[in-house]
Amino acid sequence: MSFKSRFDPESDRAIRGLAFQAKVQSMLSLSFQKTMNTREWLLLQDPFLKDLQLNLLEHTWGDIVIFDQRISHPIFIECVSLKGENSIFPNHKILKYTGENKYYCFGWDDEVRFVHSVTWNSYVSKCDSLKYYKKYTRSKIINLRKQYKNIELFRDSILQV
Repeated sequence: MSFKSRFDPESDRAIRGLAFQAKVQSMLSLSFQKTMNTREWLLLQDPFLKDLQLNLLEHTWGDIVIFDQRISHPIFIECVSLKGENSIFPNHKILKYTGENKYYCFGWDDEVRFVHSVTWNSYVSKCDSLKYYKKYTRSKIINLRKQYKNIELFRDSILQV
């Protein structure tokens, strides 16, 4: 039995998402000692991983990993680029992307918001459902009480400055 990844790197959504991910990683690299694309980090652990395996592992480990001697463990970031007010969120992320050291970074226009995975997963799990997704709006992210409204606030919280 063969499994095929549904990720299409040529799609507008993928291009926008990868550009947002690169922008976030670049901004984080100014605040932390080392940031890496999670796929590159996974390949350092096992250089024989195939694209499909990397895609599935990203569900658990996100897009970016942060290493810094000032913190005792790596921090993982899952980037979520929003195109408009209304959006959808995959159910598999709610189930697989959770942990004390995991955060989502939502972005639109020139804004970024960091939300802990436990907070976001709890909130979005209560949203209306489509077949494999949850529906949510940008305004719901803006109105979350537990969030970091920029990289500096996120960094300060992680480093507890």
